[in-house]
Amino acid sequence: MVVTLNPSPEYANETRHVLQLAAVAKDIQINDTLSEYPSTFESSTQDTTIGYNSMEVMKLRADNERLLFELKQAQARNKELMACIEEKQAANEKTLWEVAEEAKAIYTDYYEAEIKALQTKMDSMAEDYESRLGQASQPPRGDTPSKKYQNQIAQLMTDVAILEEKLSAERLARVRAEEEVQHLRTCIDERDEKSDEALEEKDVISL
Repeated sequence: MVVTLNPSPEYANETRHVLQLAAVAKDIQINDTLSEYPSTFESSTQDTTIGYNSMEVMKLRADNERLLFELKQAQARNKELMACIEEKQAANEKTLWEVAEEAKAIYTDYYEAEIKALQTKMDSMAEDYESRLGQASQPPRGDTPSKKYQNQIAQLMTDVAILEEKLSAERLARVRAEEEVQHLRTCIDERDEKSDEALEEKDVISL
């Protein structure tokens, strides 16, 4: 029995059916079938390629959705961390400011009290010296009480000058500390603005 196949594409189903029957009956001769094989193989290859590409597209879409979800979670977590950091920084700044003010008040009161006490003592010694000097009948010689008072007054004046320098240095340090705190606040504000801009850019890119 001789079977002739039509290589036209519209008869592809009939051709495959005949070929399946031919596989069962080995003594059937099949003619004019070679021209159909490439077309059938090409169609099968195209179907496989299309199916593979569809799976890749679905996988890429799933990966993209997963990455977008993870990005949104990371952005939300970043906002929470930034809020926590800002809260801690605000608390630290408040504590630092309170400690600085307390230290400023303590040092100011201490040095001012010391200066006042020394000034009072120096005035008292100066009055005593002038009183003794007025009562003396002869000019003092050598290491007399008047000379001793002069040395003590000079020493007290030196101590007062040193304390005044320390007080001035403390006030200058407080001014610098306040400037440093203000600088830190400015840096924090600038960093927060940059962080907000970066988050907005990420949101735009993700969309």
